[in-house]
Amino acid sequence: MNDSLRVKIEYAKDRIERSKEDLDATKAMFETNRYRVANNRAYYSIFHAMRAVLAFDGFDSKKHSGIIAEFRKSYIKDGIFNKELSTLIGLASEIRKASDYE
Repeated sequence: MNDSLRVKIEYAKDRIERSKEDLDATKAMFETNRYRVANNRAYYSIFHAMRAVLAFDGFDSKKHSGIIAEFRKSYIKDGIFNKELSTLIGLASEIRKASDYE
């Protein structure tokens, strides 16, 4: 395995671990009726999972919209992931924004 692939795998592992942590936090917050925080953590679980997949392409972005756009372009548009996932990603993003800022 070359060094470039090894680095990509490590980035993906770190990001999927963050995704799992956020999913665990989502469940804990939901069970204690802390829905605003649960919404936030659920979104970030999805976000970090997308970043984990995109790590194999060597792609990252400081903007959430950049991650979402690239994931949709590279993995949903090409049929690797189901198109309904695009809708769920968009809904999760909107719910997170509403929960955090409104």
